[in-house]
Amino acid sequence: MFFIGILGISNKQNKIKDLYNIYCKRCKENVSGKLIKTFNYFHLFFIPLFKWDEKYYFICNDCQGIYEISKEKGRAIEHGNDVKITYWDLN
Repeated sequence: MFFIGILGISNKQNKIKDLYNIYCKRCKENVSGKLIKTFNYFHLFFIPLFKWDEKYYFICNDCQGIYEISKEKGRAIEHGNDVKITYWDLN
């Protein structure tokens, strides 16, 4: 968190959704986990004005492995679309 008087820049992470039946590359089996969104934002008097550098991650509940997924798939899941995350989507 960085402040200059009444202005500031912060980063934040939000849990989007619990996901099930995702193949974890480290566990080598289907697991459950959560979808996390991280981003930076600029605020004035603690009111967020705009955000940038959005990234989406899948975190395995078993091994705590963290895998980045594409913005397109992350946004689609965030907006309620039925999108399947495959082995190839996990980076």
